[in-house]
Amino acid sequence: MKKATTKILLMIGLMLSALQNSNAANFYWVGGSGSWSDFANHWATTSGGSTFHTSIPNLNDDVFFDAQSFTAINQFVQLDSTFYFCKNMDWTGALYMPSIEGMGATLKVYGSLTFIDNMIVNQISFAFSSTQTGVNIDTREKELGYIQFNGSGSFVLQSPLYCSGNIELTDGSLDANGNNIHCNSFTKTVLPVLTTGDITVTIAGTSFSTQPRKFQALGTITGSDLTTVIFDCASGEIEASGSTTVFDSVMFIGAGSVLRISSNYVSMTDNGFVGNSIIQKGIFDKQIILSTSTFDTLSSTNIYLYVNETSTVNNLLDINSDCNNFGTLNSMYPGGISTLNVPSGNVTLNYIQLSGITATGGATFTANNSIDNGNNTGWTITSLTPRKLFWVNGTGNWNDPAHWSLTSGGIPTTCSPTKLDSTIFDANSLTAGDTVYTVNDLATCNNLQISNVAFGPVFSGTFLTVNGSVDIQSAVTWNVNTLKLTGTASTCILGSIAPLNYIDKVGTGTYTATTDLNFEILFLESGTMDFSNRSVNAIGLNSYPLTTVIMTNTLFYTQGFSFMGTQTGSSTAQIQFPTSNAVMASSGTYYSIDFTQDGRIDSNVTANIFKSTGTVHLGNNNSFGRMEVGGDLYLHGQNSTDTLQLNNGGHSIIQDAGRTFTVTNEIFATANCNKMISLRSGTPGAQTNIVKTLSNAVNVDYFDIADINVSGAVFNATNSINSGNNTGWTITSPTARNLYWIGGPGNWSDSTHWALVSGGTGGNCVPTAVDDVYLDQNSGLSGNTLTFDIANPAMNKFDMRTAGTEVTLAPGIPAIVTMYSSAYFAPTTIIQLQNLRMLSSGTAELFTGGSLMDEMEIEMANGTFTLADEFSGTSINLASGSLDLNGNNITVSNLSSEAGTTVNLGPVTIEVTNFDLKGTNTNTAQTDFNMNVFAPAYYAYGYYFKTQGTFKNITVNAPGCNFSTPSLTCKQFTAYYYAGISGVSSTCTIEKAVFFNDVGLFGNNYFDTLFFNNPGRTVTVYGTQEIGTQLICGGSPGFPVYLNGTNAATFSKTSGDVCISNALLQGITGAGGANFYAGQGCTDLGGNVNWQFTPCLVTSDVWPGDANFDLLCNNFDILNIGVAFNETGPVRGGGNNSWTAQPAADFSSWFSSAVNIKHADSDGNGIVEYADTVAIDQNYSLNHPARLTPPVITTSSHLLPPLSLEATPDTVGPSMAVHIDVLLGTAAVPVDSLYGIAFTVNYDPTVVDTMSVQSSFVGSWLGTVGVDMITFVRHFPTIGKLEVAMVRNDHQNVANGFGDLASFDVVIVDNISTVTNSLFRLTDVTAITYTQLVQPLARVNDTIYVDPTVNKVPVIDLNKYFKVYPNPATSVLNIYSNDIMIQYMDIFDITGKQLVHLKVNGNQASIPVESLPQGIYQLRCISEQGIFNRAIEIVKR
Repeated sequence: MKKATTKILLMIGLMLSALQNSNAANFYWVGGSGSWSDFANHWATTSGGSTFHTSIPNLNDDVFFDAQSFTAINQFVQLDSTFYFCKNMDWTGALYMPSIEGMGATLKVYGSLTFIDNMIVNQISFAFSSTQTGVNIDTREKELGYIQFNGSGSFVLQSPLYCSGNIELTDGSLDANGNNIHCNSFTKTVLPVLTTGDITVTIAGTSFSTQPRKFQALGTITGSDLTTVIFDCASGEIEASGSTTVFDSVMFIGAGSVLRISSNYVSMTDNGFVGNSIIQKGIFDKQIILSTSTFDTLSSTNIYLYVNETSTVNNLLDINSDCNNFGTLNSMYPGGISTLNVPSGNVTLNYIQLSGITATGGATFTANNSIDNGNNTGWTITSLTPRKLFWVNGTGNWNDPAHWSLTSGGIPTTCSPTKLDSTIFDANSLTAGDTVYTVNDLATCNNLQISNVAFGPVFSGTFLTVNGSVDIQSAVTWNVNTLKLTGTASTCILGSIAPLNYIDKVGTGTYTATTDLNFEILFLESGTMDFSNRSVNAIGLNSYPLTTVIMTNTLFYTQGFSFMGTQTGSSTAQIQFPTSNAVMASSGTYYSIDFTQDGRIDSNVTANIFKSTGTVHLGNNNSFGRMEVGGDLYLHGQNSTDTLQLNNGGHSIIQDAGRTFTVTNEIFATANCNKMISLRSGTPGAQTNIVKTLSNAVNVDYFDIADINVSGAVFNATNSINSGNNTGWTITSPTARNLYWIGGPGNWSDSTHWALVSGGTGGNCVPTAVDDVYLDQNSGLSGNTLTFDIANPAMNKFDMRTAGTEVTLAPGIPAIVTMYSSAYFAPTTIIQLQNLRMLSSGTAELFTGGSLMDEMEIEMANGTFTLADEFSGTSINLASGSLDLNGNNITVSNLSSEAGTTVNLGPVTIEVTNFDLKGTNTNTAQTDFNMNVFAPAYYAYGYYFKTQGTFKNITVNAPGCNFSTPSLTCKQFTAYYYAGISGVSSTCTIEKAVFFNDVGLFGNNYFDTLFFNNPGRTVTVYGTQEIGTQLICGGSPGFPVYLNGTNAATFSKTSGDVCISNALLQGITGAGGANFYAGQGCTDLGGNVNWQFTPCLVTSDVWPGDANFDLLCNNFDILNIGVAFNETGPVRGGGNNSWTAQPAADFSSWFSSAVNIKHADSDGNGIVEYADTVAIDQNYSLNHPARLTPPVITTSSHLLPPLSLEATPDTVGPSMAVHIDVLLGTAAVPVDSLYGIAFTVNYDPTVVDTMSVQSSFVGSWLGTVGVDMITFVRHFPTIGKLEVAMVRNDHQNVANGFGDLASFDVVIVDNISTVTNSLFRLTDVTAITYTQLVQPLARVNDTIYVDPTVNKVPVIDLNKYFKVYPNPATSVLNIYSNDIMIQYMDIFDITGKQLVHLKVNGNQASIPVESLPQGIYQLRCISEQGIFNRAIEIVKR
C-alpha cells in the first residue's frame, strides 16, 4: 500500500507546452468586454479562436488585441487581479475604440508595447522590464499612470510619452527618439543612459502623484543640450550629476530649484534656488537664492547669496526695482558675508537694499538711491534721504504712492515708504470704513505713528516691517498678521492701545513698552524688550537665548511663557496663566506664578508665591515661598516650599516615586469627609518622600495616603485612609460603614444621598476607601445618573446588582475612581467613568453584568483579581499582583500588564487590539485570540500582539496587525486581513497558518502547515521560514499568489517535496533536504534558488466520508461537500466508499482549513456531488488516525444571531404531538452571511417516542432540498440525539437571513405517569460561509411541560379513521379523517428525504403530486391522536 503522504513528480520532457514559465505562448483576446483573469473565456490560443489557455499570460507570453477581439463600441479589458505580466503587447488592428481599465494597477511588460490611436487607457501604470535591445514603446500619446523602466534592455519611444504619475529609469537605457515626454516627475539613477535630443520634457504635477515635481537626471544624458525642460506646476526641481550636463532651456511656471546643471536659459515666475550650476541667461521674476553658480546674464528682483560663497555674473546683472518696489541684494543670513564676482564693466543698480555683499572682480559697483544695511564692501552707495510721510486718501495699499504725502492731508508723493521713512496716520488720513492693506512682505517704514484717527479703521495684511518705533494711540482694528520689528536703536518704543497679532522682533535694538500690551504671540529673536511697569496679555511669549527681557513690576497674562535669554527684574514679575494647557518653560526667579486652569512648569522656577486651581504638573526643581494648591498637583522633580496650603479637598497630590518634596515650615490642609485629599506616589508600590525641615508637627484631616515616606517631624493624619506602603505617619482611619445611595440622580459628593441602611435617611459623609457602597432597588437610579463630581472618589466594595436597568455612572470632572475590593455592576449599566482603579492587597473580583467598561487599572500588590463574568471595555492594565480571567472571555481595546505580574488566561477567547502582557502568563495553551481594531487602543498603542507564550488559536479580523513578540507558539493562526509575523529574537512556532490576504513573514519562523489561501495577494518573505509538513499556495490560474522575497528569503524543509502551483516567485530560496517544485501556473520572476519550475503532483490518503479530514466521519463533513460541490479533479484509482485509506492526487483547490478538496470526493469519481454523501452515511461515527486536526476558525460578534428551538404546544400529555421549529436569526439580528450549518438536537428518549421523530427542511430560508441545498440527519434514538447538517451547493451565501431553518415533529410516549419537564437542547453548532468563515451564533433551547392529565386520550387504531385516495395517485392525493384533527402532513421518498411538508389544522387535505417522479413514497399525518403512516404510489399516464 502506498504511504499516506507521498508526492509524485511528473517531469515529462515532451510536455514542453505545459511549461509556461519556460516557453512563450501567444495569447489572443476574444469575446469583447471581460476581465484579464478570465482566461477560460477571453485568452484564446489563436486570433478569434475558441481554444483557450489554462491560465493568464506570464512574462514570456505575447498578448494580442486585434480585429477579432472586440465586437462593439465601449467594450473593455478590466485588470481585475493583482499581478499582470506579458512579454510583448500589441493592439494593432483592434476595432470599436476598446479600452483597458486598470484602477491603478501595474502591468509588467517584458518586451515591446504597441497601442493604437483609437483606444482608451485608463489608470494603468507600467513597468518595462525587458533585457533585450531595441524594445519599442509606442503609447500613441495615451496617458499612463506611473512608469518604470527597470529592465537592462534598451527602450525606444515611438510616440510622445504621457504619464500622469512619475517616470523612473533605474536600469538599461531609454531613447526618446525625438518624442516629447510629459509626466509628473522624471527620476533617472546614475547607471542608466538617457537620450533626449531636440524634445520638450514637461513636468506637470497632478493629484495622481504623491512625489515631488522633479526632473532628476543623474549619470549620462545624451543630447540634453537640445532639450527643453518645462515645469508646468507650482514648484519643481531639476538636478543632474554636474554642470557638464547641459540643457538648452529650463523654464519654471512657478517656483523652482536648479542643482548641478548647465543651461543656456533658465527662468522662474516665482521664488527659486540655483546651486552649483552654470547658466547663460537667468531670468527670475521674484526671489532667487544662489549657491556657487555662474551666469552670463542675471535678472531678478531679490537676490540672496549663500554665506561664505561666491557667485559670478560675467556680463549683465539687473535687479528690477524702483522707488516703490525696492530690490534686494543680500547675504543669505543677517550678519553673513557673501561674494559677488563680476569680472569687468560697470554694475549700476538703483533702489536696492544691500547687505553683506563683497563685490570683487574687475567691475565697478554702484548702488544709487539705495539702502545700505551694512557689511558691504567694494560698493559706492548713494543713500536715500529719510522722509516723514502722512497717509492720505482713505482706503488703499501701503505700497501705493498715491496714499503718501509729505504733509498731513497734502498731495501724494511719487514713492511709497522705505525703511528710512517715518509714517504717520492722523485725523486727515482715514474715515469710517477705511482699510489700509499691507498686501505683501514689502510693506515697511522706519517709525509708525497712529494718533487722532477716528472711526476705527482697519489695518489688514500679512506683514508690516518697522525699522524704528511703533506708537498706536488710536482704536484701530489691527488685522496685520505679523508686525516685524527690525530697529537697532536703544530708544525704540512699542505702544498700542489696539490688540496686535504676531510680533516678530529681529532687530538688535531695545523696544520699550509705553502702554499695556495685548497681542497674540511675541517672538524675540534679537535685542531687548522692556515691559517694565506694564501688563502684557499674550497667548505666547518666546525668545532666543541671546536676548534680554526687562520685566520689572510687569504683570503677564499668558498661556505660554518661554523666555530663554536674560530676564531682568523678574523677581518683581507676576505671571498668571488664565487658560488651560498653560506652559511655564522659562527658568528664573519671579514674584508669583498663578495657574487658574490646567498647566505645567517645565523649567526650574523660584517664586515667592505659587497658586493653582486646576491640574498642574511641576517638572524639574522648583522652589516657592508659599504654595496654595486648589486642584490636582503632580510633582515630577525635587520641589520645595516654605509653607504649603492645601485647599484641594476632593483632589490629589501625586509625586513621582523616589522624589523628595521639602517643606520648611507649615503644612495646612482644608478637606472634609465629603472631599478628601489623595496623597500618593506616581508609581503604585514605590515610595516617594516628604521632608519637613522644621520639627513642628504636621496634623491633617481626611487624607487618603499611599506610598508616602515622611521624615523631619511628626506627621499625624486623622479620619484618613492608609492605602498602604506608608512610613513615618500616624494614620487614624474612620470606622468602616455600609453606605446606601438614596434619592435618585445626584452627585457623589452630596451627603444627602448617602444613608446607612437601604432606603434610609441621608446626610452621611461620602464613602471612603474603607466603606462598602450599595446601589439597590431603593436608590432610585434605574434610568437615572449618578455623577462622580470629585477627583478621587474611593470605596471598598461596590455593589449595584439590584439598582435596576440603564443606570448611568458619569464623571462630573475627570476622575479616577478607586475600589479597594470587589465590584458588582448591574446589567445595562452605562459606565462613562474613563479611569477605574481596582486596588487591593487581598483578593477581589469584578462582575460587569454585561455592561461595557472603559479603562481599568488593576493594582493587587500580592493579591489576585478575578473576573466573575465576561469583560467588554476599552482597556485593562495589570500594574501589580495577579489577574485571573476565570474562564471568561474578554473584548477589550488594550490588554496589558507590567513586569512582575501574573495573568491566568485559560480556555477563553480574547478579542483585542493591543495585547502586551509583560509578566508571567499561565494556562495560555487553551487561549484563543481574535485580533481586531478598536479605536481607543489603536490610536494610543497601535495594533500589536507583543506577548510571548504558547497559545491555542489566533485569528486576525482587521488589517495591519503586527506580531512582534520575542517568541510565539500557537496551534492555528488564521489571518483574514494583512498580518506581519516576526520572530524578533527567537523562532515563532505555528502548527497551522492560513492567510487569506497579504502577509509579511519576517525573521525566522516555523510552520508545520503553511497555507497561502490568498489568490491575487502578496506574501513578503524576509528571513527563513521553516516548513514541517506542508507549504500550500492557494492561488488560481487567474489570480496567482506572489511570493516576494527580500534579504535572503528562504523556505526550508528537511526532507520530502514541496509542490506549489499558481504562484509568482521572486527572490525565494529553497533550503534543507527537500525538493522544491513550482508547478502548473507558476512563474519565475528571477532571483530564485533551488526551485524547479516543472509540473508536480501531490498524492495523500483520503478516508471516504471524512470530507473535512478531521479524523471523524459525521454531520460536519456535509458542510464540506456543499462548499466543494461540483469541484472536479483527478479520478481516484480504485476509489470506493469503504472506510480505508485510499491514495488520491490533490485537486487544484483547497478548503480554508488547508485540507485539499479531494477529501470531499468520497467515491473518488473526480467530482464532488450528492453521491458523496453516501459515504458519510455509510461510515458515520467512524474515525481514523491522521495528522491534521479539526480547523478552528473564529470570528467576533458582540450581538449574536440566535439559533433557537421553539416547541409547540408548551404543555402536552401522553401520545400528543409536538412540533419543534428550528429558527436561525431574527429580524433585528439576522445572520450576515450563511452557506451551511451543522448542529445537534438533543431530547429525552424516555419522554419522546423515538420512532415518531421526523424532520423537515421545507420552507427553510437557507435553500431548497435537491435544488440548491443538501441536508443530512443522523438519528441516535437510544440516546435521544439528532445530528443535522444543511449546506448549500451553489457556492452562493444567503445574506441577512432569519426565520425558519428546519423543523422536527415528535410524539410523546403514552406511558407518562408523572408531571415532568422535557428539554430540547442544541449542541455542537457550527455555521459557515462559503469561504468557511465560521459565523458565531447564540443558542436558545426550549422546554415543554408534560402532564399525564392533559388531553389524555385512549390509544386508537388510526387506520380506521383515515382515508387516502386515490392510491396510486397521478396528480392529486386526498386525505380525509373522521373527527380527528390533522396538524401536519409530510411525504418522504424511499431514502427518507422529505419532499412535501404541509400544515393542515383540519380533518382533510389535498396534496398535488404531479411533480413527483413515479415511485413508492411514505405519507405521514401527525394528528392530535397520534401519527398515521401509509405507503403511497405515484404513477404517470
